[in-house]
Amino acid sequence: MIAHAEITRKPLCVVSIDFSETFDNISHEYLQNVLHAHAFSESFLRRIMLLYDKATSEILVNGFRTRQIPIKRSVRQGCPLSMTLYALCLNPLIKTIDKNISGIRIGNNQTRRAIVAYADDVTIFLTRVEDIPKLEGTLRT
Repeated sequence: MIAHAEITRKPLCVVSIDFSETFDNISHEYLQNVLHAHAFSESFLRRIMLLYDKATSEILVNGFRTRQIPIKRSVRQGCPLSMTLYALCLNPLIKTIDKNISGIRIGNNQTRRAIVAYADDVTIFLTRVEDIPKLEGTLRT
């Protein structure tokens, strides 16, 4: 996209976002709401939320365990489902940005791209100054 902008001499601003500690910051309530919004069956939703319901952790210090600490947020690191659950949680933000930002048109069919996401890295393509306030408002919500 950057090469296309250079060749066509079209203005382009690339905003790269790398979310830190993303897996640790997803609340279980938000996860449940997102899964419900994606119209998963109640049976599937219950099974997924059983992985997180009443989840606890303990800390081992000098051979002694602390009491159990309730975990109210995060998706399990190392779990095969975690990346998919994270992607589903990120999807509302991606859809909102894609809807509100003009993006860049590229290729013979003029496919529009406003945002590209891979894991916890998100890249946004701005081509108009008017899109900056829209982007700021989207990231705050």
